[in-house]
Amino acid sequence: LYKELARLGRTCPTLPTELRVLNQEIIRPCLPSALILDLDSSVENVYGDQEGAAKGTNPHKPGRKSYHPLLAFEGQTR
Repeated sequence: LYKELARLGRTCPTLPTELRVLNQEIIRPCLPSALILDLDSSVENVYGDQEGAAKGTNPHKPGRKSYHPLLAFEGQTR
């Protein structure tokens, strides 16, 4: 689906915006009026030489390359 949407996006440049608006119209009525967002970060170890990995603060394996993804959760349902 991702590849097909990318292909269609090249032939119809307004498609991503139109799909975003459509998704918001469909999803908005299902959401509660107030949301709680929990923001967090994590450390994911990598083994080998993956692109984007860097040495940083890694409490479990100091000096190892890792990813440091930032996460967001909806606080009521997680």
